[in-house]
Amino acid sequence: SVPPSPTTRSSGLLKGVLIAVLSMVLFSSTHSAVRMLSDTMSAFEIVFWRMAVSIVVMLPYFFWAGFHTLKTNRLGLHTQRAVINFAGMVLWFHAIAVVPLGKAVAIHFTLPLFVLLLAAIFLREKVGPRRIAATVVGFSGALIILRPGVVSIGINEGMILLSAVLYAATVIYLKNMVKTESPMAMTFYTNALICLLCVVPTIVLWVPPTVDDIMPILVIGVLGMLAPLLFTVALRFADASIV
Repeated sequence: SVPPSPTTRSSGLLKGVLIAVLSMVLFSSTHSAVRMLSDTMSAFEIVFWRMAVSIVVMLPYFFWAGFHTLKTNRLGLHTQRAVINFAGMVLWFHAIAVVPLGKAVAIHFTLPLFVLLLAAIFLREKVGPRRIAATVVGFSGALIILRPGVVSIGINEGMILLSAVLYAATVIYLKNMVKTESPMAMTFYTNALICLLCVVPTIVLWVPPTVDDIMPILVIGVLGMLAPLLFTVALRFADASIV
């Protein structure tokens, strides 16, 4: 096969970057909705609703395209990724409830650092000086917001940092799996498996949603489905360390 021309590669890279940015906008849009729900619900129940609504939103597509599109030979990897994603999301949703949102997001800015490191180790991606410099600049911005030594850093902040590590690990899984799995199938398996992992703790900590909770639940469900779907698509066009 003929390798893609520099122009084609550049066009694909730009497309991947733009899709990734849109994905991050949607991810960010869910933060306020999570904070609203966290006043009464546990992180487990919020994650449960996030996944349950997303599954319902995705079902019409599979009725149209056929459930054969979910066929996979990599269920083990789907499960591993879902468990890691589940842990990272529960920690992140819990932290959003107890840590000022700006501070929480600033700590989560460490995620690209971990992706850069893991991509170089596990995906053998070439991490050049420009990507390293861009990541260091971004991390420096996070440090300015956090003001270490001035603003206290405790166990909740540590949970955000651990969440960033776990999310970075899921990106590596995504980049590895996107070669053989469709973005829709990957998103569905993640939602379904995490939803199952949430069932028991959600039942134990169940708080009935109110009428005021309906809109935030829909926001995290719909946008929470579109954001990772777009992120997965972006990984088809660009390296994980760029995305």
